[in-house]
Amino acid sequence: SGATLEADEACTVTVDFTPASSGDFTGTLEIPSNLPTVTVSVSGTGTPMPVGNAVVTDSVTPFTDNQIPFGSVTQNLSVTHTVTVTNSGNANLTLGRVAMANPLVPPFSIGTDTCSNQVLAPTGTCSFEVLFGPTATGAFNDVLDVPSDDSDLPTVAVSVTGTGTPVPVGEISVADSVS
Repeated sequence: SGATLEADEACTVTVDFTPASSGDFTGTLEIPSNLPTVTVSVSGTGTPMPVGNAVVTDSVTPFTDNQIPFGSVTQNLSVTHTVTVTNSGNANLTLGRVAMANPLVPPFSIGTDTCSNQVLAPTGTCSFEVLFGPTATGAFNDVLDVPSDDSDLPTVAVSVTGTGTPVPVGEISVADSVS
């Protein structure tokens, strides 16, 4: 910096280390003077940035395929399955609102939700319910999104399917008691 030091004076030199990638780095710092130049060896190790990692599982086997098949459900009844989000990373994971970009439409809906807009510490979990309550017969399908700040997979899509079946009709039988 061109500073001049008097006899018995000292100064401090700060070296910042901000690696752009992981790995070992070495270098030298040269301090010129009217005496011989002083050379100082410097080294550091870049480590990966801590990241949150969203792992989404559901209550239907296989648990990690991001698909919830509700199967056949009788009209006007409802079935609930639970989706769990776990942070398997080494930093906090910030979740957005579940099904925000891709909201579910009836006969599917979100029930109790402890995940939306939450921050999960490493190993932390939260869950939400997905309900299927058909009011008509037929096949139904939809997709919901689980948004987060996971750098590898910022949105996890979960597919839901189900079939509404008719309400069973009771049978009446009449027997003639006259022989």
